[in-house]
Amino acid sequence: MQKEKKLLMETFYYGFGRFGSKIISFFLLPVFTRFLTTQDYGFLELINTTGKIIIPLITFEISKALFRFSMDKNLSKKVVFSTTFNFAVLSSLVFISIVFVINSLGLLSYDYLWIIAAMYLLTVFNNIHLQFLRATNNIKLFAAVGVISTLVSALLSIL
Repeated sequence: MQKEKKLLMETFYYGFGRFGSKIISFFLLPVFTRFLTTQDYGFLELINTTGKIIIPLITFEISKALFRFSMDKNLSKKVVFSTTFNFAVLSSLVFISIVFVINSLGLLSYDYLWIIAAMYLLTVFNNIHLQFLRATNNIKLFAAVGVISTLVSALLSIL
């Protein structure tokens, strides 16, 4: 009975973390359409889509590897986390260097590039910490951080 209760509670927390962030996004859609112009909303979606394309290319989805290898009982969670974190820092430095070169050449607007770079950095390091929380069975914190991240992202989008 204890295992079933634990499974039910963990399912609730994971569901709340995932569904909670989706429902927040759903209810913020009218806010976006009310206060953002078509051009502003298009810019917001361009930034989001660009980030969703760039992040897997630059990071090789290292946060997913963190989750997988953190579950391995033969590996130190500390070593797995620090290796992943170091890779993320290195890939971020490469990405920021690319952004700097593109900006220096004048290929894209300064504002676009630095917003994308900031979003990249926040997303990459948030994903790493979320996957580590998940792997170390910190389910309540995982769910809470997921919802808080969505709220912060939404608020920053409006600003």
